[in-house]
Amino acid sequence: MAPSNETMKRTFSDFIRNASTQEKRHVFMQVIKNVDIEQQQVLDKAKQISLRNAASFS
Repeated sequence: MAPSNETMKRTFSDFIRNASTQEKRHVFMQVIKNVDIEQQQVLDKAKQISLRNAASFS
């Protein structure tokens, strides 16, 4: 079972207040890496769709 939104907000705010700069940097870099991977997947899918559409008009 996933934690409630209220628990997540409280946990996140506690982390922001209490974590060291190094811990925050580590979490930030993990988030950026995950977002980068997800964004690349979206771009790859869009490219595939675009190529399929272009091939169907040929």
